[in-house]
Amino acid sequence: AAPGFVGKVCRKLTVPFRLAMHSAPDFEALSQLWSETSTPSELTPWPCNSCGFRENNAALKKCCRCGTKNPSLAPSRSRGGKGPGRWSAENQPVQPAVYLSDMPRSWSDDQIKGFLHERKVVKLAGVRVLPQKVASRTQCAILRFKDQAAAEFAINTLNGLPTISDEGVATHIGARMANAPARAPGERQRLAQIARQKQRAKEAAKAQREREEQEKEQRRWQRRMMKMQEKMYKQYMRMCQQAANPNGVVAKRSGR
Repeated sequence: AAPGFVGKVCRKLTVPFRLAMHSAPDFEALSQLWSETSTPSELTPWPCNSCGFRENNAALKKCCRCGTKNPSLAPSRSRGGKGPGRWSAENQPVQPAVYLSDMPRSWSDDQIKGFLHERKVVKLAGVRVLPQKVASRTQCAILRFKDQAAAEFAINTLNGLPTISDEGVATHIGARMANAPARAPGERQRLAQIARQKQRAKEAAKAQREREEQEKEQRRWQRRMMKMQEKMYKQYMRMCQQAANPNGVVAKRSGR
């Protein structure tokens, strides 16, 4: 039978088990098979910038000697948290917004983007068409830009620009800076988190009250059972006394 260590190595490398039946394993063949079956990321070590150790496996997240994080790994984008490198809505900058009004009702997001591209409006971050009214002939949209200069250029270019509505009526597009949001960036998420915490607190308090009510009901039933047992015991003693003295004569104790 092959030794345990060699057997593990053979099973890991998908080598026929009879390879380990020889008196001495062929380490050159094993290393060659290991290099063929392993991925390049498992073989390429990464150097540590803190201590200079250069034999860290690429699959490791931290240095084996000093514990420094692997610089090649991408930082995690987790919502929330208190770490300085974590992503959160509060750390995101507020992008300037432009309110665009009196546009043809049939324009979609792509058509609006094409219209802006024709007017050399650049650095557009996003377009959101606002809900339309039933009797309205035009529609409005919110344009997000990457910087304030691009937003001001869009206002100067688009404000008062003549267009034709779907009904053939000549209109002029209005452009101005959009009103500030009712809540700061991340405020909605923070309020939602507070609401969830309050809901969990309410549920915990409700569960605590239910447990207390169950305990009270259990103690109340225990007292009732004890009273019932005491009553049955007294009745049983009276029946025993009546059976022992059917004539009802009570024997007097002689005082000493």
